[in-house]
Amino acid sequence: MTTLALSNNALKGQISSWLWNLPMLEEINLSHYHLEGPIPPRLYNSLTSLFEEELQGNQLNGILPHLSSYVVVFPWELGLLINNIVGSVP
Repeated sequence: MTTLALSNNALKGQISSWLWNLPMLEEINLSHYHLEGPIPPRLYNSLTSLFEEELQGNQLNGILPHLSSYVVVFPWELGLLINNIVGSVP
């Protein structure tokens, strides 16, 4: 699977660890999904093909993982609107 689009659902909780089993994932859209908690640094470490990540409209919080520590494919799109994330984006 290369694309996972589950936006606008009523599911709640943290970003699930089953995503780590999708190493070929290139695009993920979990926007407006009622997710909460921090963005796990393991998300970027496990999903090395990821180039588009849409997480806006959730209740995510905490510090944005320092992306230069991970293999990130560029150009890269990161959507984090309407969350409580802090930190800098390289």
